[in-house]
Amino acid sequence: MKVGLFFGTFDPIHNGHVTIAETAISTNLIDQVWFVVTPQSPFKKNSILSSKEHRLKMVDIAIQRYSNFFSSNVEFELENPQYTFKTLSFLESKFKDKHEFSLVMGLDNYISLVKKEWHHSDYLLNKYHMFIYERHMETHLKDDVHLPRVVLNNRHVKLKGPSVNISSSRIRELLKSRNNNQNQSSYNEQFDLFLHNRVFEYIENNALYLNRK
Repeated sequence: MKVGLFFGTFDPIHNGHVTIAETAISTNLIDQVWFVVTPQSPFKKNSILSSKEHRLKMVDIAIQRYSNFFSSNVEFELENPQYTFKTLSFLESKFKDKHEFSLVMGLDNYISLVKKEWHHSDYLLNKYHMFIYERHMETHLKDDVHLPRVVLNNRHVKLKGPSVNISSSRIRELLKSRNNNQNQSSYNEQFDLFLHNRVFEYIENNALYLNRK
């Protein structure tokens, strides 16, 4: 089984995340996408996150209708910090020859990887197939002279799809603004575009993001 691993804190998971996974699976080069919920990203050490259980549940809700999308709590079992190469080593040993793993990510994360900002960047770049969604980061692509050479490697596939101009931090800001504003209808229309309606309901029912960004 060919599995694309999509790592993230998913706080919360939004429609942009799902679009990236849909585009990756549409290549027919992978059979499944696993959304790997990271308890605490090494890049966000000082961030306050919702509990990993809440974030995992929101992922489950958002991908429920997709038969080839799955949530993964594998990093809940691993020691901090949750570096991607450590998680991949664990999965390789756990599943041995059962699965062939690749990485699914947005172009912003890929740029960070190419710039050697990840632990064992070269190992990841050389060993794994990657599916890179361009999102809305074309300006970064032009600014980095090293990136085109690596992106065009036949193991690293650029994904073309609709612009994904959504971020979890922006959603959290909107939720906080909405809760402080009496006129909430205009905010609700934006959430219809950004979030699965049942994810939005889950956020509301559990009073997430009321007091933080």
